[in-house]
Amino acid sequence: MLNKSISFIFFLVFSILSPQIMIAQWINTNFPTNIYIRCFTSIGSNLFAGGSGGVYLSNDEGTNWFEVNNGLTNKDVFSLCVSGDNLFAGTGSGVFISTNNGENWNPANSGLPYIVSSLATMGSCLFAGSYNGVYISTNNGVSWQNVGLGSWSVKSLFSIDSIIFAPVYFGGDSGGVFLSSDYGLNWTRADSGLNSYYIYNFAAKDTIIFTATNNGVYKSTNYGKNWISVSLGLPITYDSYPCTLANGDTNLFVGLYGGGVFLSTNNGTSWNSINSGLGNPYVQTIFINGKHLFSSNYDPYVPVGNGGSVWKLSIAEMVVSVETISINQPKYYYLEQNYPNPFNPSTTIRYQLPNDCLVTIKVFNILGEEIKTLVDKYETAGHKSVELDASNLPNGVYYYRFQSGSPSSNSGKGFSDVKKMLLVK
Repeated sequence: MLNKSISFIFFLVFSILSPQIMIAQWINTNFPTNIYIRCFTSIGSNLFAGGSGGVYLSNDEGTNWFEVNNGLTNKDVFSLCVSGDNLFAGTGSGVFISTNNGENWNPANSGLPYIVSSLATMGSCLFAGSYNGVYISTNNGVSWQNVGLGSWSVKSLFSIDSIIFAPVYFGGDSGGVFLSSDYGLNWTRADSGLNSYYIYNFAAKDTIIFTATNNGVYKSTNYGKNWISVSLGLPITYDSYPCTLANGDTNLFVGLYGGGVFLSTNNGTSWNSINSGLGNPYVQTIFINGKHLFSSNYDPYVPVGNGGSVWKLSIAEMVVSVETISINQPKYYYLEQNYPNPFNPSTTIRYQLPNDCLVTIKVFNILGEEIKTLVDKYETAGHKSVELDASNLPNGVYYYRFQSGSPSSNSGKGFSDVKKMLLVK
């Protein structure tokens, strides 16, 4: 019986250290330290940053920055985006447009509410998120109309393959994620598997979509129908959580507010810290421009008005150093606690293998009856994960048992462990 085997389990804690070899170093740019930057975008070689001081421009990869706010009557900028040759800024007074790289700005607010917190493009259409739902413009901001989610506050937007994603909130509480595949005419929920109070940001690699939340990074391979956690290696706590994402050719970057910047080269299966030289771990947003990764950081524990900074890192040099780290295989068998837990209706189970072996993972109910077999195959060494879909199971306590090779040892050819999880619908 399962309950008898549980009583003989020894819970072991292992500290696995990897050499942190960093060739690239973060460089603090000459950005004004009293500015709180929330967003980046680019047009060609021109890099733009928007925040509490309006919009700033750098045309030399962040070495020098210039204020470009002529005509921008509200300098509280929440979002920047590019449509064609036009630059748009979402501000505390609606949307502004610049047709000359920020040299001059004009309002583009007809039909919009006062505050626009997010912007996104899809084809020739421009979308704006506000405290009163989502708006669309088909004429470069000349006019706008509401296209749904009007009872929700929309603080971020993301588009991919003719689909627009919108995390929604009511007051300070998350209402989940909605998507529309018909330019806002209809919206459907797209948050199964997400267990987060706040959804901050999205990124995509091909058709894999990632989102940064207060509970970690999640990914979806079916356009938001289901999400699974991909946070192994990230130091997620109440004071350190993912809030921004950026994707390169083979690299995915995440910025943690309170934890710095991390890189994954395997679509979130594992993460490596890339914080060498980064003097401020309170990341607000990250952005790839040319050969560099940029990070806007704001330290809340320094005197007011002197906590902001913009840093840059050479991507080419950074990838060399992380590849040196990533060749290290796990040294021990290890079974993680499932996440999220409690869960509804899906959860992710992660484990690591120091060598190639036969692996089985089975799920049991509280009576010790086998419910499901999640894994039963020969696997190569490395960090692994499997998802449990409990849509057809009743509420209650369950156990999952991991076995590899001979279950008598954790140092050689086999390992066995059991953990408890709670399904709450």
